[in-house]
Amino acid sequence: MRALGILFGRLGAQWEREQRDTLFLLTALFLCWIAHAQHLPFWVTVTTLLLMSYRAWLTVQGQPLPGRWLLWLLAFTLTLALLAQFRTLFGRDAGVAALVVLLALKLLEMRARRDVFVVLFIGFFLMLTNFLYSQSIPVALLMVFALLAIVLAQINVQFMDSEPPFAAKLKMAASLLAQAVPLMLVLFVLFPRIAGPLWALPKDAAGAKTGLSDTMAPGSVSELALSGELAFSVAFDQAVPPSAKLYWRGPVLETFDGRTWRRSDVAARMQKSLTLRIPADAAAIDYTVTLEASQKPWIFALEAPVQVPVLSQAGNEVRMGMDLQMTAQRPLSERVRYRARSQLNFSYGEELDAAQRAALIDLPYGMNPRTLKLATQWRAEESDAAQLLQRALRFYTSQPFRYSLTPPALGLHSVDEFLFDTQTGFCEHYASSFVVLMRALEIPARVVTGYQGGEINSVDGSLSVRQSDAHAWAEVWLAQRGWVRVDPTALVAPNRIERGVAGSVLDNAALPFLVRSDIDWLRRLRFNWEAVNHSWNQWVLSFNGERQRDLLQRLGLSDPDWRQLGALLLGMTGVVLGSVSAWLWWRTRTTDPLARLYSRYCTWLARRGAERLPHEGPQDFAQRAVRQLLRTQEVQPAQARLIEQGALLYASLRYQALARSEYQRKLRQLKTCIAALARF
Repeated sequence: MRALGILFGRLGAQWEREQRDTLFLLTALFLCWIAHAQHLPFWVTVTTLLLMSYRAWLTVQGQPLPGRWLLWLLAFTLTLALLAQFRTLFGRDAGVAALVVLLALKLLEMRARRDVFVVLFIGFFLMLTNFLYSQSIPVALLMVFALLAIVLAQINVQFMDSEPPFAAKLKMAASLLAQAVPLMLVLFVLFPRIAGPLWALPKDAAGAKTGLSDTMAPGSVSELALSGELAFSVAFDQAVPPSAKLYWRGPVLETFDGRTWRRSDVAARMQKSLTLRIPADAAAIDYTVTLEASQKPWIFALEAPVQVPVLSQAGNEVRMGMDLQMTAQRPLSERVRYRARSQLNFSYGEELDAAQRAALIDLPYGMNPRTLKLATQWRAEESDAAQLLQRALRFYTSQPFRYSLTPPALGLHSVDEFLFDTQTGFCEHYASSFVVLMRALEIPARVVTGYQGGEINSVDGSLSVRQSDAHAWAEVWLAQRGWVRVDPTALVAPNRIERGVAGSVLDNAALPFLVRSDIDWLRRLRFNWEAVNHSWNQWVLSFNGERQRDLLQRLGLSDPDWRQLGALLLGMTGVVLGSVSAWLWWRTRTTDPLARLYSRYCTWLARRGAERLPHEGPQDFAQRAVRQLLRTQEVQPAQARLIEQGALLYASLRYQALARSEYQRKLRQLKTCIAALARF
C-alpha cells in the first residue's frame, strides 16, 4: 500500500488533485472486484475491465464523461445480456454480476461528490460479496487490503480543502480499522449464532468439483490422483493409526455393465438393522473430520463407522446404509465438520438372501470371456469360496502386474485385457477386475471407493487426505464371516498403502507438484500452510452455536439464554467503545505532531511570563506575547521575529489548504523555528 502511495505521489506531480483521487478510487475498487473475476462470466469480466479502463483514460486525459444517453444504452444492453446469461437478476451469481456491471457504469457518471460516496458504498458491499464464494485466508487477506484502500479513498474525499501526506492518510485509515477490531471480536464471539453458515445464499448451478462420483470406470480414479486438492483433514483424539488401516469408506458400487461400475439399491434391500460385530477388547477411534465442499453427498469415515455423525451444516442429516456408506441429505456446497467414531476390527453382514446374492454375482452377458473361462476352470478344481479367494490372490501376486498412473487404454473386454494382456493399471483396474473375477467364481462381491492413507502434518499433527489419495478396493462376502475387505492393489503395490501414491508409482513426475514427496522444502511449506488453514477453518469458519456455547461455558456462562447473551453483548460492546473512545481522546491530546509542536511553542513562552489565553488564536497570542516580553526584556528582537514566524507557520499549517510539498516544507520550517527558540 505504501508503494502504491509512492507511485501515485510521483505520478501525481503531473495530475490534478481530482485526477489522483479518482485513479486511487479506481484502484481500490479493482481490489474489491478482482477476486470475482474467477466466478463471473468471461464477458462480464472483460466488460468491467474495459469500462474501468475507459474511466481511467478519461481521468488521465481530462476528457468529459459520456452523455446520459450512452449510459442508458449501455445499461439497457448489459441488462439484456445478464438476463440472457442467467435468466434472472436474482441469486448469487446473477446478483453479483449485475452489481459489478452497474458499479462499472456508475463510474462513468461519477461527477458530483455525492456520486463518489455512492460508488464507495457500493465498493464496500461488493467487497462483502466475495465471501459468498470463498472464506479462505487468501481471500480474507485480499479483502483486508481492499478495505484499507477503500477507506483511504474515502479519506481522500473527506479532505477536500487540504491534502495531508499519503503516510498520514495511511496511518489514519489503519487506525480506523484498528479501532474496529475489538468491537468486531466481541460481536464475533458473543453475537447469537443462527443455524447455518456465516456466509450463505441459495447456490446457483453448482460448479463442478473434483472428487469421487457414484460411478467408476477405467481411468476415473487415476484422474483424481493427478489432483493435489485437499479432500478432508482429520484430527485424531488418539495417535494416528498406521497407514495400512486408514481406509476412508465412500460410495459402494454394485452394478457393472462391462466397463462402468455404478451404485444400486442392493443395500436398501438388505436387512433393516445393521449389526457390527466388534471384539470385546477392541478400542474405538475418535476423530474430527473437516470435509471440503464437493457438491456431492458423500460423508467419509474410517471403516467401520459405529455411529452416524452430525454435520456442522444445520439441517443436513446424515444417513448410513446397510453397506456402511454414509450420505448427507443434501450435497455439500460448503465445508463441514463432524465428529466420528470408528472400529478397525469388525465384521458385518453375515446373511444374504437369494435375491441379494444374485444381484451381487451378476455380470453382463458375453463380456470378458477369458475371465469367465478362468473362473470356470478354478471352480471345477475347487468349490470352497475361501480357497477360491486365496487362489485369486495368488494369481495377482504371481503375474507381472504393474501399478501405474498412465495405464494403456482398454477396449470392449476391459477386464480380460487388463488381466491377461496389459497387466498395468491403477487401483480401479485392480478392484474392478478382482470383483469381476469373484463374481465369475459365484462369490458375492462389490467395489468400494473412497480414500486410503493420508499425510500426517508434522506441524499440528493433523492428517491431510487429498484427492490424490482416492482409492478403490474390493469387498467379498463369505459365509460365516460376512463382508471382507480385499485390496488387490496392496498385493501388487504395497508401497501405495504404506507410503501413498507419491511413493508407489514410478512415473512420479506425472503427479501434481504439491503431491510429490521428493521435495522436502515444499512439503514443509505445505505443512505450515495447511496447519494455518486448518486452524482458520476450525476457529473462524466453523465457529458455530455449539462452539460458542463451549467457549461461554469456559468463561463461566453455562447455557445462557438470549437475555443473558444480549446483556453480555451490550456490556462488552460498551466497554470496548468506552475504551476506544478514551484512547482516542488521549491520543488526540498527545500524539498530533502539529499540536505537540505548538504545545512546545506555548510552553516556551509561558516560562518567560506569556501565558496563552483560552480564546486567543496563534497570531493574536504571538503579537501580545512579543509586546509583553519585549517590554520586560525577556526576549530580544531576533527572538521576537521567531515567535511571530512560528505563529504564522502554525496558523498556515493548521487552517490553510496546502499542497503536499508545501505542507511538508512549512512543517520543517516550524520545527526549525521552535528548535531555534529553545536554544535561547
